[in-house]
Amino acid sequence: MTPRRRALPHPHAPNRPHFKLNWSGSLSRTVTSYWVPYVKGAQGRVWFEPLDCVLDWSHHGLGLKAFNEFLYGSYTRTIKNEAWYFRPAVSFNTIGSAFSGRIVRYASAFDVRGSCVFPQDVARVVVLMNTPRVTSVLESLNPGINFQVGDVNRLPLFRTPDAAGLVSVLERAFSAHESARESSVEFRQPGPSPWRYAQAWAQLAVERPEQ
Repeated sequence: MTPRRRALPHPHAPNRPHFKLNWSGSLSRTVTSYWVPYVKGAQGRVWFEPLDCVLDWSHHGLGLKAFNEFLYGSYTRTIKNEAWYFRPAVSFNTIGSAFSGRIVRYASAFDVRGSCVFPQDVARVVVLMNTPRVTSVLESLNPGINFQVGDVNRLPLFRTPDAAGLVSVLERAFSAHESARESSVEFRQPGPSPWRYAQAWAQLAVERPEQ
């Protein structure tokens, strides 16, 4: 079944007063019904999106909407597709020479740089997005350094054997990594991280030729 796909932009530079970044794990005490998780650009992240930034969405983003209304005459210039906020999603990078996808672990609002698709099978789509075949297709569709939403929407759904099993192993490794990363909202105590090795293993798994 074809997953439901849609990219979702969100307010950016002029809205800085409405955002908080995670310094020293402070977001674990901030995320409420007012301050919600927020996805920006990939910044080199692959497979999973950590919670590093929150957005002031109090009263359904009234302050943010009023701020954008004042700046542009209409808040819909920057705040779009609200119906797609806080849904299970896979985000992808829109800038760079290498395309990749990452699962959004927290129900989030999104930046224009944090464009997303909303598939029924999140594991299958994130594995698909991180395969060399998809990168090759996207580079053929758009040879520049920007990956366009329309190009991603045209991606064929190649077979992704045992995607759920691969993502399950990765999620355990990422959870262990976040629990040992001091600036993470999931931090528990310092310790070793298996995340780099898990990513290398996963990349080898998705690059192997189909039998």
